[in-house]
Amino acid sequence: MKKTQCPRCAKLGNDRSGDNLAVYDDGHSYCFACGYRTTTVTSKNMARKLAKDMTLTSDTEPDFSVENYTYKLPPAALRWLDKYGVTEQERIVNRIVYDLDKDLLVLPIYDGERLVVVNCRYFGNNPEYPKYITKGWKSGHFKLFPHPSSRVYVLTEDYISALKVGRIANAIPLLGAHVNNALTLSLCGKCDFLRIWLDRDKARESIRFSRQAGQWHKNCATIITEEDPKDYTTEEIREFILQSTQGIPQS
Repeated sequence: MKKTQCPRCAKLGNDRSGDNLAVYDDGHSYCFACGYRTTTVTSKNMARKLAKDMTLTSDTEPDFSVENYTYKLPPAALRWLDKYGVTEQERIVNRIVYDLDKDLLVLPIYDGERLVVVNCRYFGNNPEYPKYITKGWKSGHFKLFPHPSSRVYVLTEDYISALKVGRIANAIPLLGAHVNNALTLSLCGKCDFLRIWLDRDKARESIRFSRQAGQWHKNCATIITEEDPKDYTTEEIREFILQSTQGIPQS
């Protein structure tokens, strides 16, 4: 596998580092930031599998194989969650499950009781399989990890980062590196501070998105760190947010 610039991201002024698009050995390519993909697979069965497994967003009713989901996570998935300090209670509250059929840890997003998006992490043995997959109405539903006593909203790239930041402030995972205007507009009047905390390699993009969102939010800025948010402890996350908001106390 090699990495190159994603043409869709480039049109939007993103992927300046030129490595968003993963090009696999069989010729198909996939962008984990925006969902752009191509395929040169000749096998119809494989092409159907790629289309099913690699679709990021859909304008139609998502089809989730929930009959294969289980709350009993295998050791590899548990170790991965433990590495980031995700507690058993957090797994239960957020209904984190495992897809036995596809070897996917499923991080679900619900609209009420309706499952609308699944963000998945692959734990199978196929090296060609994407490590992360997101299916459903990604652009239409925003998972919020609420923190009622905080007026700070933090946008992160991934689900686990948002879960951990949500211990300190209101947190929303973008499930990618693009900040949707609809999302920032929907937060107008809800927060005193809007912070964009993307991974280190997206620092330039986060600054650009912050300036753009600043049209509607008087106090919008970025948090830039050496590691992803999920790699930090709760106290470290608290300190980063406090520093970003100039010492505004958080519960």
